[in-house]
Amino acid sequence: RVLSTWDPTAAMAAVNTALPHQPLAIPAELATVLHEADRWAERTGRAFEPAVGALVDAWGVRTGGRTPTAAERSAALRNTGAGAFTISLTDHTVTRHLPGAWIDTGAFGKGYALRAVERILEEHGVTRALLDFGGQLLVLGEPGAPWPVDIAHPARRAEAVLQLEISRGSVATSGDSERPGHLLDPRTGTPVPAWGSVTVV
Repeated sequence: RVLSTWDPTAAMAAVNTALPHQPLAIPAELATVLHEADRWAERTGRAFEPAVGALVDAWGVRTGGRTPTAAERSAALRNTGAGAFTISLTDHTVTRHLPGAWIDTGAFGKGYALRAVERILEEHGVTRALLDFGGQLLVLGEPGAPWPVDIAHPARRAEAVLQLEISRGSVATSGDSERPGHLLDPRTGTPVPAWGSVTVV
């Protein structure tokens, strides 16, 4: 309900269709997570980019894939990245500055949801759990009793290439084996080359 970019009644739909240059009041929870995502974008030199929606559209990532023209890619790049949005934690507003820009929550939504679930589990006294949100896991355990977490082979998803032992944290794996072309470099406006997969703990 907070981060969906598919539900037209969700708060993110209002953010992504807001009139340019007009601050929009949003729930405090949404302002907090969008601000955090933007901070990570800055820390990664915008390699991680929430405001990548224009490129998602240009490449048809949600509609089966397509190759944009050079002009379409240039237009999408102009509506991507730093300066597309301003998020204010002071008054819980977001301002969309570029008319074709929108924030795709796919790269951080699962992590945020898992963190929220972790708080709920802890409030109910749960000390050991393994939750799988499809490509991202939440692991709760005690020292000395870790969970085994298989990491899939980049090209053969049914085959584990290694196994981690995780007592507490989150594990996310992303690659191109299941959906070629869906990982975009927001700095170039093109899909990343086939390179395998990356797992972050």
